[in-house]
Order: sequence, then C-alpha cells, then structure tokens
Amino acid sequence: MTGHNHYVMCAQFHPTDDLVVSASLDQTVRVWDISGLRKKNVYSSPDTLQS
Repeated sequence: MTGHNHYVMCAQFHPTDDLVVSASLDQTVRVWDISGLRKKNVYSSPDTLQS
C-alpha cells in the first residue's frame, strides 16, 4: 500500500474489521481497508498529531 509521503511511525490493526490505521510524519492519519488494499479515509493536521 502506498499513500504516506514520509515515514510511518505507528500502525494499528482493528480487532474485528479488516482495517488498519497508520500515522506518519507527513502529518496524516490514514484508515486502510486491507481486504481491498485501499485507503478509506485520510485525516491531516498542520499540527503534530498524538494519540
């Protein structure tokens, strides 16, 4: 899967759905549908995102 423009710093699999959430130094968080290998949503912020 491609999409982030910088290093991915963390990723988390959803326990029951075919989803992965990834966070990158490009200041985006992306939700991926791994059954179809495609992006579902992209969230971005001009500020640092923390969880």
